[in-house]
Amino acid sequence: MVTEKRIDWACTKANGATTEDDVADGIHNGLGNVDPPYEPGKCDPRQRSGNWLLMSGCPYYGECDEQAALMELGVELLGVGAYADKVHASSNSGAGNCLDLENKVEGGIKKWLILDFNTGAGYNWNAFEGCCVTAGSWYAVWPKRKASDDYNMLRNQLTPQQYWVKTYYDIRPGASGWGVQMVYDEEPLP
Repeated sequence: MVTEKRIDWACTKANGATTEDDVADGIHNGLGNVDPPYEPGKCDPRQRSGNWLLMSGCPYYGECDEQAALMELGVELLGVGAYADKVHASSNSGAGNCLDLENKVEGGIKKWLILDFNTGAGYNWNAFEGCCVTAGSWYAVWPKRKASDDYNMLRNQLTPQQYWVKTYYDIRPGASGWGVQMVYDEEPLP
């Protein structure tokens, strides 16, 4: 829903923008400069207008894909086309190769290729990184990153580790209730 408050917020963040790229960068900076604009456990984006609630601290979700959808709403409000997409782990290099969740079956075991954002000991599993695609670029809100395409977002901006894993009950990573049961091989970034 378009409201005066939302229009004011978007116009303020994109103040002085003369290009679509400037608008996208302004909205990105407005969202990505906070730590973060309400992370998991703080807002319910089940409805498209619910993504605006991420900025109010409402009581449910607010992960990377909802943050990307919020950026999408902000740039669209100012007339710039956008869509939210997901960057997945990948065993293949090149633009367009990080858009699907990879899996394989080995020895009768279904394995999924997922991201690990932990830079130390242990794991910080992620099925994907949600991004807003607009003005010719891919934007991750938190961590605040910008890239030319999905592959550059994965390889040069996010720089995660990637692992083949088995999930509990073979639940697809990213679906409700998924979790890692067994870690297999690390897959180097392509």
